[in-house]
Amino acid sequence: MDGQGQPLEFANESLSGGFMFRRAGEEDWTVCGSVIARIDGRRVKVHEARFGGVVAEPVTEDIPGLAPYRQIDLTRP
Repeated sequence: MDGQGQPLEFANESLSGGFMFRRAGEEDWTVCGSVIARIDGRRVKVHEARFGGVVAEPVTEDIPGLAPYRQIDLTRP
């Protein structure tokens, strides 16, 4: 979910990989490197898995100034 509680959908951009997301019910996808979202109230980083697919990993800490390339934080309202 994003910061407003809106459900999110994630997918690979193509058969060769890439990562994209959209809010449930929207038509357009946003291509990015990763997304910070919430699953069961926990912050997670959602991104492309190493050999395809999508993976969500717990976010354990914030490191100021070291935001990963093309990462979008959707947990903020």
